[in-house]
Amino acid sequence: MNAIKMKYFFSIDYVLSLWFSRSRDKIIPGTAFLFLNKVVFIWASIFFAVTGILGIHMHIGLYVGILVLVGGIIMYGFQKKLENLIRKMNFEKEDGLKEGASKRRLLGILYFTLSFLMIFFAVSIFH
Repeated sequence: MNAIKMKYFFSIDYVLSLWFSRSRDKIIPGTAFLFLNKVVFIWASIFFAVTGILGIHMHIGLYVGILVLVGGIIMYGFQKKLENLIRKMNFEKEDGLKEGASKRRLLGILYFTLSFLMIFFAVSIFH
């Protein structure tokens, strides 16, 4: 994915994090956290869909264990790298983020909710 599209998605999470953050130093870690949460949710839905399509049925504890392990690797393994990438994008100096802030907040909440709901759709359809 090219850098312009990624910057757009990060700007949505940045505006959402700016809206929820109580202090300025939590905005960039919050942006990375929101983005990585969506990645984990999408990974979980793909995991449930693939195991359902392949007919792999495991105990729920094993599902949860795999999801927690891979989710932890994604969340904690990429957090600092993603924070550095977001810092390099220099959103603090961009005035264009204030113009469409309401639209970006709405899109951010929508993307977050949809990525979370994808897990339930994958479980209900494929299992």
